Amino acid sequence: MTTSPTKEPQYSLLLDVKEKHGIARLGLMVNESWNQDPKRTLFTLARYKFVARMLAGDRHVLEVGCADAFGTRIVQQA
Repeated sequence: MTTSPTKEPQYSLLLDVKEKHGIARLGLMVNESWNQDPKRTLFTLARYKFVARMLAGDRHVLEVGCADAFGTRIVQQA
């Protein structure tokens, strides 16, 4: 359970994840994209979701030229 108290229990999970993993930071390229053109960031994530479906079940995947590897976790999760 979280050591940070919250008056609203639905946020306990969020605090637990923060304690376990910290606050995720965007990579340099995604940070620019998110701040300058958020739609571009969402389109990029949609592409990663599509690729994740194509590669679902594959044990080994190599991503080359992935910049700051922001979307790699989506593929890894599949």
